[in-house]
Amino acid sequence: MMEIPSFLQPYLNCDALIRLKGIDMNCGVQMTSFPLFFQRKTTDRYDHSLITALCAWHFTHDRIQSLASLFHDIATPVFSHTVDFAGGDYMMQESTEKGIAEILQNDSGIRTQLKQDGILIKEVCNYHMYPICDNTAPKLSCDRLSYLLTGMIELGFGTKKEAEMIFGDLSVGMNETGEMELCFGCIDVALLFAQRALQCGIIYSCSFDRYAMEELAQLLKSALSHQILTVKDLYTTEDQVIQKLKNSTVADAWNRFTQLYGIQMTKTRKDGFLQVKAKKRYVDPYVSGKGRISQIDSSMNRKIRLLLSDDQSFYITGLYKNKGEK
Repeated sequence: MMEIPSFLQPYLNCDALIRLKGIDMNCGVQMTSFPLFFQRKTTDRYDHSLITALCAWHFTHDRIQSLASLFHDIATPVFSHTVDFAGGDYMMQESTEKGIAEILQNDSGIRTQLKQDGILIKEVCNYHMYPICDNTAPKLSCDRLSYLLTGMIELGFGTKKEAEMIFGDLSVGMNETGEMELCFGCIDVALLFAQRALQCGIIYSCSFDRYAMEELAQLLKSALSHQILTVKDLYTTEDQVIQKLKNSTVADAWNRFTQLYGIQMTKTRKDGFLQVKAKKRYVDPYVSGKGRISQIDSSMNRKIRLLLSDDQSFYITGLYKNKGEK
C-alpha cells in the first residue's frame, strides 16, 4: 500500500466511504460455490477506492483528481454491477454511478471537509472528467489499473512482484489521439499487463459470471417487488441485505444461489435457460512512442480479437451443489 497523503485522511472515516467496506468487488459471485471464487479473499470497494485515489495522487499530485477517484464508487449499491444487471445496463455497467453528488452533499463529514479544503462537490463528483482517473476502454486509467492489479493477484493470475513492476513502468504521457493517459515505457511490461488484464477480463465476462449475476439480479428484483428489500437497503451493506434475504420468503432462492457451482449451455432456447450478454473488459495499453500493444504484438492482437468475438448468445442454466437443480 502506498503512503496515504495527509489531505486524504479526514475523508477516510466518513460514513459514506466506510459503507464501501461492506461492498465486495466481485458483485456477489463470491457468494456462490464456484471453485474460483468460493472462500477466496477479495477486495472491497473501500480498498479499491482508496487504491484508485492513491494511484491518481501518485501520477498527478492533484488533490481534486485524487478525491474524484476516492469518491468514484461511493454510490455503488450492494453486489455492485449486479444491480446494473437488474436495471438492464448489461453492456455499459455504469448505472450504479448515479447519485454521487447527492451522497457527497448528504454526508456531513465529506461536505464539511470539502468546504474546509476549498473544493466544490461538482469538481469531485464525476471522475470521468479526468482521463488519468477514468477514460474510455480499452485505454488505461487509475480505476482500471487498481482493479486489475488486485484482481490478477486475487485470481491467481499474477504476483505482487509483477504488480510492482507494472506499476513502476507507468507514467503519464500523451497517447495517439493527444489525450493524457497512463503509458508504459517498456513493451515487455505492457505486454505482461495486457495479458494479465485479459485473463481477468475473460473471468469477468465468462458464462458463469454472467449467469450468476443475472440470477442474483432477478432475486433482488423479486425481493424489491415483494417489499422484502427497499431501494434504500441497496445502499447499506451486503451483510445487512443477505440477512434480510435469509429471514424472508426468498430464503430458499438465496440458499439455492449460494449452491451454484457450474453451468450448462445450449445454442437453442429452452425452458429454464437464460441468454445473458455483458460488457467485455480488457486493456490495450499504450507504450510511449511506440503505440498500442495490439499494434506492436500480433499474438496479443489475436487474443484481444478472440475475447471480442466470444459468442455470448448461448443459453445458460445453473448447476447446484447437492441438489442437481436447474
